[in-house]
Amino acid sequence: MLGTLLEGHADHVMDAVGPVVVPSVSTIRSRFDERRSRKQPPLQRLVRALLGIDAKLSQYTRGKAFVDHGGESSRDGTVQHRLDESGNPATAD
Repeated sequence: MLGTLLEGHADHVMDAVGPVVVPSVSTIRSRFDERRSRKQPPLQRLVRALLGIDAKLSQYTRGKAFVDHGGESSRDGTVQHRLDESGNPATAD
């Protein structure tokens, strides 16, 4: 769980700081997204599943979705998460 949050936070911050800090951020983002959504042959999918590679890539996607929807970026790229009374991410109003 913590790994997913950290991976997602890294993706979120990269997007939040944008081209002012990282001029090639749009190229990086498009290559990350392409790699994560690329179809693999059946044998390669099996090997990736056995090695846990797909699970690792999924961490980035799920973590970024959590950070994007569970927090707000400040100007310095940090994220403040809104949590409900149960400690779960609060939904946007």
